[in-house]
This record gives sequence, structure tokens and C-alpha cells, in this order.
Amino acid sequence: MVMSCNFPYPVEAIVFFSCACGYSFQTIQSEYIYMIISEFHNYTLNNSVNYCSKHSGESIKSQMVIKDASRWTMLSSLAFFMPCAIFSLIVTAWSDKIGRKRAISFPIFGTAIASAVQTVVIFHRLPLYCMIIVSFIYGASGSYVAILNIGTAYLSDITSRRDRNKRFTILEVCANFGSGMVLIASGYWIDSQSFIPSSIFITVCGIIPIIFIPMMTSNEHETNESPDSAICKTDSLLPNGKCNESNYAYSIIQSQLSQISADQSDDLCILRRHREMTVNSPKLTLWLQIKVVWSIYTEEKIICDCVRDETVTRRCIYKRRLWRLWFFVITYAWYAFGVTGGDSFETLFLISYPMCFTPGLVGLQNGIASSIVIFGPVIMKFCESVLGLKNQSLLSLTICTRVSSTLLMGLAESPLLIFLATSLGVLYDFTYPMIRSQISLLVSSSEQGSALALLSGIEGAFNIFSSILFLYIYPQTLYISHGFLWIVESVILCIPLSLMIIVWAVDNIEIAHKNIMTISQEKRRDIRNGMKLLVVTSLIACCYIITRRLYC
Repeated sequence: MVMSCNFPYPVEAIVFFSCACGYSFQTIQSEYIYMIISEFHNYTLNNSVNYCSKHSGESIKSQMVIKDASRWTMLSSLAFFMPCAIFSLIVTAWSDKIGRKRAISFPIFGTAIASAVQTVVIFHRLPLYCMIIVSFIYGASGSYVAILNIGTAYLSDITSRRDRNKRFTILEVCANFGSGMVLIASGYWIDSQSFIPSSIFITVCGIIPIIFIPMMTSNEHETNESPDSAICKTDSLLPNGKCNESNYAYSIIQSQLSQISADQSDDLCILRRHREMTVNSPKLTLWLQIKVVWSIYTEEKIICDCVRDETVTRRCIYKRRLWRLWFFVITYAWYAFGVTGGDSFETLFLISYPMCFTPGLVGLQNGIASSIVIFGPVIMKFCESVLGLKNQSLLSLTICTRVSSTLLMGLAESPLLIFLATSLGVLYDFTYPMIRSQISLLVSSSEQGSALALLSGIEGAFNIFSSILFLYIYPQTLYISHGFLWIVESVILCIPLSLMIIVWAVDNIEIAHKNIMTISQEKRRDIRNGMKLLVVTSLIACCYIITRRLYC
């Protein structure tokens, strides 16, 4: 209890160390698999971490090593992402019922256990299929996907709408900066002392978050917003996009059940059914959670207040809310598909011929890509304050930076271009928290976990297909170009970029329309006032003329 009062940012600390462990041990796993395969094909010396120091010109042997390493990495990715797609959705959705603190404990303990098991596998040089078991353990816990989404839901509970973007950005910075520092350190550690010390180090990083779990607030909903308060959150650019006590653009009902009309009774049933599913459900089941998620993404209505007894206090009806929700979800899915696909073969791309990165250079590149995000908030603040860019413009900009980075990676023939492309990562890692923030603003406070659970499930499912596809295609496209798949990724990322440009365009059209309507209303009001003044002046003039004629 004392620690929770003394440390106000427990979820940021949890994300910092958990992602440092999760991101790092996956990179170490890819490098270890490549080393074992290289030794098996006599492509490198035993226990050598200089992956192409010997026979680097033998393209046939090099392609054999890459093909086998891709196959084992693909199996490991499949063992990770398949359970992750299911369990991250379940754990994130259940956090609405069992609490964020208890829900986030599952992926934290799973990350620590998976890292510890991987350390044992590396220490005893067990067969490569043991790495598949490690990946399954990590995925079955929900992994960093569940940690980030539960952390996002937790911050949605305890922060106001005004501060939410800032806290989400800090959360993403913690995730990437922590992994960046550990990746840089572990890379050079592998160069000097092989894999075992760095594996022990990241296992310790996975254990540390357990300390911060008791520091989290247990009653998240009561910390900032009561689920029974009339609060609805959405983007201010939405038509009729505010729901609060002073905004009457929505349909507001404050009456007893006996005074509700037939159509309003349907709304009462919807509100009561939602309360029964999310709050009063005596038995929480997977099917019930799926129904809650489905109702969020298929109904224009947002539950502002829970129903108390037989009274409907308030309800909100959004216009054109669903298409925005689905645009953000589809954007998130395709962005995750492209980025995860690139990440799945990035280590193989760097350590194989012709790049031939050592573990130190791999750690430095991955560390820079992750830790450089600490400069992102400064740049985004500059774009907001000086350039006047809004949330949607910034979101499109972050996707553009990822497209530019992948194009440079595809054209890279030297480490200089690799690090230049990596430097563009200062912004593109903020795409995920910005999309989560936009979605959280479109749902009510009691629906945060369920709404973000869909992102967890979709991200996990798309990660499965992207990893399999990219790792299968990568060896087959080496004869075209060593960086051909980076070009493919940039083309895929044009899909989410196009969707966000459409939302940006619609937002600007709606703003312009509102401004025109405001100007038109002001003009009509001025005309009416002018007509009234003219009528009053004419009446006064007539009275004056009549009076003069009567007395003259």
C-alpha cells in the first residue's frame, strides 16, 4: 500500500521491463537459431557469432542456411502468435471484469517463465524444437500484446480524456526505450561472452515487473470516472461528438420506466442488457465476452450510464461512429501485418550475406530503432504546437515514416543506409498508441477492455499470417533482391495510410461544413436582426408622420 502511494507510474514500469524482456529474448532467439543452423551446415565455426565470416561468397550454402533458419523461425513465430491471438484477446477482455491488476499478472508471469526456460535451453544447447515450446509459453500468456492493451485500458480508467494521449505516448516510449537499452547491452554482451549472460540478464528484466503489480490501483473505474456517471468519450471531430451534461445534441432520457415510450423502451432493454453483460454477470464466459465485443463494434449507441433499477438516466447516439471504428481497426490490423512481417525477417536480413551484421551491430540497430522513440514526443509536440497538426494528421505522418523507412531498407546495400532507415523510427512506433487512443475515445469507460481486446485478437491473428508469409517468401525472393520484401511491406502499408487519409479528409470536410453552417447561422441572425430593426424604424417613422399630420 505504501509503495503504491510512493510510485505513481506502476504500469509504465511494468511495460518498460516486460517489453525489454519480451522484445530482447525474441531477437536473441532468432540469432541463436541462425547460429545453430550455420554450424549444422558448416557455414560458420562452432559457437561463432560472426555469422558470415567464413564462405561468405558461397551463395548456395548461404541460401541453404537462410532457408532452414527461416523455416525454424517461422515455426517458432507460429507457436508464439497462434496462442497469443487467442489468449491476449481473452485476458484483455476479462480485465473489465476481474480487474486490470489481476489480468496483467498473467502475461507478466508468462514472460518471465518463457525467458527463464529459453535461458535453460541455450545453456544446455537443447534441440531447436525446445525454442518452439518457449515461444508457445510466451504466446499462451498473452505476451507484450496483452500487457500493452491492458496497460492502455488501465490508463483509460485512471486518466481524463485530455491527458490520455500524453499517457499513451509515455507508455509506448517506455515499451520501446526499455527494449532498446536492453538490446544494445545484450548485443555487445553476446559479442563478448556469447548468449548465456545476456539471457540471464533479460530473465531478470522479466522478473522485475512482478514487484510493480501490487502498486497498481485495484478499483480502476472509481479512480477517475464512475461507470454510473454520464461520461461518453469520442473524437471532437465527430458529428455531435461530445457527450456531457451540457451537450444536448444527443438524445437524453431522464424519466422513470413508466414514462418511456415504445422506442425508448428498446433503448432501456439495450442498456439493461449491456449492464447485465458487463457488470452484473454472475458467470463470465468467453461467449459472453465475444457478445460484448460484437455489440461495441456493431451498434451506433454508446452506453453512457448504467441502468439503475428501472430508470434510464442517459444514453448517447453517435452518427457515423461505426465506420470510424472499423477504419481504425482495419488500419491497426494491416499496419500490424506489415510491421510484424518486416520484424520477423529483419534479424535474418541483417546477419546474413551481404550485410553480415555481428550481434553487437544487430543489438545496436534494434536498440536505436527502439530507444530513439524518446525523441518522438518532442517532435510530435512541435508538430502540434508549431505546425498546427491535429491527431489524425499526426497519425498519417507516423505511417508515412514507416513507409519511408521500409523503402530505404529495401534499397540498402550498406550499414549506413540501414541506420539511416532506422532513424526514421522516431515516429512510426507511435502509430499503435494513437490508434488505441482514437478507439478508446469512441467507446465508453466501461467498454475499454472489451474494445481493445478486439485489437489484441486481430493483431495476434494477422501476426500469424504475416510471419508465415514473410518468412516463407524471404528465401524465395533472394534471387530478385536481398531487400525485396521490404518493398513488399511498403506497398502493404499503403493500405492503412490510405484509410487514415480518408478519415483525415472527412474530418476536414466536416470541420469546414461546421464553419460554413456557423457562418450561415450568424448571417441569418444578422439578417433577422436587421429586418427587426428596419420594421421598428419604419413603425417609428410612420408614427411620427401620423402624429405630425394630426397636429399640423
